[in-house]
Amino acid sequence: MYGLLAKIGVKCEIHDCTIALFEYLFDDTVSTQLIQELRDSKRGRVETQYYPITMEMDLEEEMSQTKNFVLVIEKTLDSLNSEDVLCLQRKLKRLRTVTKRP
Repeated sequence: MYGLLAKIGVKCEIHDCTIALFEYLFDDTVSTQLIQELRDSKRGRVETQYYPITMEMDLEEEMSQTKNFVLVIEKTLDSLNSEDVLCLQRKLKRLRTVTKRP
């Protein structure tokens, strides 16, 4: 996702913001299921890192989701042309205009 956002000129290092921005920019090309899996994965990482407990997980399912996510990101990245990048940058500017306070 960082590479994908960097291609349109965005550097985002806060995970929650990265996920929200990714969803906003690519809501028409990425499934809501993939976004939810990404959120769940981030939540799981935080819980494991900061609140270690014994957990059971389906490793095959996790690997499948990870592979699918990487493929979706690579496909999206490969399909972006300069016109798409400009369109996404305009979408960002509209967001900035809406959220900017006087």
